[in-house]
Order: sequence, then C-alpha cells, then structure tokens
Amino acid sequence: MRLDDLMANVHAEPDFFLISTEGYEPQVWAGMQSLLKAKRKITILMEFTSRWYAEPNRFVEAIMDEGFIARRLNDDGSMTPLNDPADWMTVFKSEILLTR
Repeated sequence: MRLDDLMANVHAEPDFFLISTEGYEPQVWAGMQSLLKAKRKITILMEFTSRWYAEPNRFVEAIMDEGFIARRLNDDGSMTPLNDPADWMTVFKSEILLTR
C-alpha cells in the first residue's frame, strides 16, 4: 500500500516519518509523492544503503529536489551534512535525517 493512499484516510498530519525498509526506500519515497508535494514541514529518519538501490544517484537527487536538508547520523552522535550526491555514497549503510 502506498503511503499517500494510507494518509488519504487518516485525519492527522504527522510531521515525522521513519523509513527503514531494507532496500525498498526508493519505492517508499515513490509512494509518498503527494505528501512530499504538499511542501509541509516534515522530518524523515531514513536508512540509506546505496548499494541496494538500482539508481542511488537518482534517488538522492529526488530527495534533494524536494528541498530537504540532509545529514548523516554518525556513531558518535554527531551529524555530517550531505550537500552533494557523492557524499551519500561514502558509507555502506547510513541513517539519514531529512528536514524541511
């Protein structure tokens, strides 16, 4: 079920989403386009593993095109800004914090 379809029947506007679907994050992203196009203020915590995606650069560009500020959560509690698609590919598996 697409997140957009699920949210159409919910009388709430959540502002936080957790996406951890073991390689299916691009498909989840594709299924939440209405939510993204609404340009609401939201925060997304997402697992990102570029080697699991058919087109990781395209996925990153789609995220950045929606106006999110992206940061990688590091093991020491710090965050690394992800300003360029190449920055996303430097770690095998990351937790990414997206805000807008």
